[in-house]
Amino acid sequence: MNGSCFISGGLGLGGIALILIALLHTLASGLLLSVLFGAMMAIISVHLLTLLQWRVANHVLGRALATYAAAQALAQVGGMVVATISGGWVGGPGLLVLDGLLCLVGSGFAWRCLARYDDSGPDMRT
Repeated sequence: MNGSCFISGGLGLGGIALILIALLHTLASGLLLSVLFGAMMAIISVHLLTLLQWRVANHVLGRALATYAAAQALAQVGGMVVATISGGWVGGPGLLVLDGLLCLVGSGFAWRCLARYDDSGPDMRT
């Protein structure tokens, strides 16, 4: 299996888990689905960092990793702002459904954009 399958599949399963958390109102299902979501996000993170390290030349790898970390931190802060503003409109379960739908859209986007890196020959680090 290749990296785009793991990243796209992880986003898809994570999105489904978030939607189900919002729709199912039992503790056991919420905990199980939260563990599934966390595992999918860990898989995505590992594969994105691996892909980044394979595809970026050694002399700029530190800059690329710093940019990736900064973009991730900015996305978290931006997500908190958006969740705070929109939480009053749609409520907590609505935010989970919205986030799940965004994960599903991101899954398709990741599949399309990352598929070209799976079997594209040697990496850039040589």
